[in-house]
Amino acid sequence: MKKLAFILILLISSLSFSSCEKEDPRPDCEIFSYGTVTIVNATGWDLFVDITWGGMEEYDTRLLLAKGSPTTYYEIPAGDIDIWASYDNLEWSVDEGGLFICEDLIFIWYLDDKKSSQKNLRLKVKRGDKEIELYPVQKTNRI
Repeated sequence: MKKLAFILILLISSLSFSSCEKEDPRPDCEIFSYGTVTIVNATGWDLFVDITWGGMEEYDTRLLLAKGSPTTYYEIPAGDIDIWASYDNLEWSVDEGGLFICEDLIFIWYLDDKKSSQKNLRLKVKRGDKEIELYPVQKTNRI
């Protein structure tokens, strides 16, 4: 009888432990509310780029992106984001965007003519099958 009770206790405890933890079937991006942003430099010139979000005041992600090159930022919190670009790392163009949970956005910086100047920088975004023209604003003293 003691042996049967012991086996029964083992069986019940193993069932209760195995049923406690159920893995969440949702993808991590949904659980943790993030998305992915890719920035493409289609200007024909090297370009400083950056992305900021959530009112951040530090700009640690800034990098020099070679002409024709993309860079991808992973696990960016869903919500409002700012996309930055500069030729000289002093004067910046910026546009605001929104990133949805589990979204993969592609931002493309390009020139409206062949002149390499901050005022000629333009931005478009690919959201799914749609490509949308954006109108960045020039800013100085970003830092």
